[in-house]
Amino acid sequence: MGEFVDYLSYLKYWKQPEYAQLLKYPQCLYFLDQLQDKRFCEELHKQEFVVWLHQQQILHWQYHGTDLREGLLRSETDCAG
Repeated sequence: MGEFVDYLSYLKYWKQPEYAQLLKYPQCLYFLDQLQDKRFCEELHKQEFVVWLHQQQILHWQYHGTDLREGLLRSETDCAG
């Protein structure tokens, strides 16, 4: 398990802006941090928590993912024009 935690720690370089901008699902950076938290990992052993977490992620994608990015792009275009 220690090697996996070390690997997760290594992956934190994705939080640097030059890499983070390339992520299709940037919320994965949140989970990268959470997976290094002992309590979060313990909760992952509970089916109810996993189902809840999955539902929350789907809701995020439905209501914040695309719309937020499109809104930001529109704002940038409005400011440029």
